[in-house]
Amino acid sequence: MKKKGVLIIHGFVGNPNEVSFLSERLEKQGYFVSVPLLPGHGQGNKPLQKVKVIEWINAVEKAYLELKKSCDCVFVVGFSMGGLLAAHLWNYKITGLVTVNTPVYYWNLKQMIFNLTSDYTKYSLKYLNSGKGKPLNAMTQFQKLLFFTIPVFKRLNCNTLVLQAADDDTVVPKSSDFIFSRITGEKHLIKLAKGGHQIFQSERAQEASLIIERYFENLS
Repeated sequence: MKKKGVLIIHGFVGNPNEVSFLSERLEKQGYFVSVPLLPGHGQGNKPLQKVKVIEWINAVEKAYLELKKSCDCVFVVGFSMGGLLAAHLWNYKITGLVTVNTPVYYWNLKQMIFNLTSDYTKYSLKYLNSGKGKPLNAMTQFQKLLFFTIPVFKRLNCNTLVLQAADDDTVVPKSSDFIFSRITGEKHLIKLAKGGHQIFQSERAQEASLIIERYFENLS
């Protein structure tokens, strides 16, 4: 029986907890799952003030190669900024790649306004706090990563699933169309009506995880 591994990459200023629903589900299905903490993350602001894009890319590459040592095939899931980092593994023979709510265009103002009119107290606090804990250097490095990654999407020739929630208030949903249009390998695009940005912490976590799980099964 083939040993199947999954590398899951969390988002900007996030941590493995934001994708724990997916990682735990895949582990129960027998996958060897790796969810590395990206450099500069999870240790307060000081490390983020010094982190560089290349450190994120190198960390993802190292995690992939470690997983590949013990697995016959390796899938990669990139959540939010993690999808940008996953694209930089284009030169490896990835069995399948999934990007989830990955940004090209960010801050979905239309959805933000809708959210504020629906529940002002909840979302006003969320948006007021969204800029906290994100040092200027980290924001600059994110911008660099986005700039570096846009041309890389054209190099993706592995089987790829682009998954996007239509009510994502952080990433403009047309980002998924942009990514999908540039992938050169076999590709699939699925848009969910609900789930928000943190889809694996939402009521649609099971639905999104099941889509990914079935996608992997079809490629195994």
